[in-house]
Amino acid sequence: MRLQVALPSLLIALLLAAFAAAGCGGGGNGGGGDAAGASPTELLNTTFGGDTSIRSGRLTLALDADVQGVAKPVTFKLSGPFETSESKTELPKFSFELAVTSGGATQRIGATSTGDKGFLSYKGVDYAVPDDLFKQFADGYRQSAQQGAKQGSAPSLTSLGIDPLKWLTDPRRAGETDVGGVRTVHLTAGIDVPKLLGDVRTAAGKVGSASSQAQQLSQADVQQLAKSVKSAKVDIYTGADDRKLRKFVLDLQLATGHVALTLQFDELNQPQDVTAPADAKSITGLLSALGAGATSGSGSATPPSTTAPSGSSNQRYLDCVQAAGNDIAQVQACAKYL
Repeated sequence: MRLQVALPSLLIALLLAAFAAAGCGGGGNGGGGDAAGASPTELLNTTFGGDTSIRSGRLTLALDADVQGVAKPVTFKLSGPFETSESKTELPKFSFELAVTSGGATQRIGATSTGDKGFLSYKGVDYAVPDDLFKQFADGYRQSAQQGAKQGSAPSLTSLGIDPLKWLTDPRRAGETDVGGVRTVHLTAGIDVPKLLGDVRTAAGKVGSASSQAQQLSQADVQQLAKSVKSAKVDIYTGADDRKLRKFVLDLQLATGHVALTLQFDELNQPQDVTAPADAKSITGLLSALGAGATSGSGSATPPSTTAPSGSSNQRYLDCVQAAGNDIAQVQACAKYL
């Protein structure tokens, strides 16, 4: 596999690593406590392996990639509030905005879940997700969470097969600093890249086609990707009083460029206000804005239907999106089922 082909998998690896760092709760016992006198290894163990669940807060996730021969420099930034439910099996509340910047232009799209309704935003306009379609997403999340509970583990790093403690190497303390108004201990560490990519292969197989590119990674691909990484390091900022993750910065120097990822949590485990946007429009307006209308034989655009999609149509749409994977054109073509 050429690096140009494998790079999307490497970027997916970084995103999975970031959400691994976020942690849905390590599921272990203990954790927390003042970090004074604790060794770097002890701090990593409690930050990623102890009872350090992150239930709510404001998330900022930024990915910068500048790699020769692949694409223009691009920046992804995901930000917004989130709050999980008490039951841990219900779809969380969140209001995220994704900004993608490349070539000096920025595109923004937002997604909001109030727990029982969903909304999308594009170019400053809010659109309501049909109730039956949103219910299918929520039911899928609930079933996955319940299955994890039956197996003795709620959705977590371990249940996904991701273990940061396995691929973080040579941790060291680098002082204390303020992150979002919270005193944190700054740790630095190296990365065992093959082990990180091995975890990504495992996780991708469990989460399904949401990471279809990563699923195609063979052991030989992992070895080639690892060889393309000239250096890899991580900066970790954990709460000095509670040992909960506040910031995670990953830096990769590749043979052909540079990739950096930053994950930060603010207002950790504080209540978040996530409300439905006022005057949300029909989802068909969004499909029209994205140019999802089919083209007739005469070459004119066919307006999207204004009727609500049926349950069977929604299922066909979900199946189509799942089969499309990372092919944007195919994803857009799936709009014909809505």
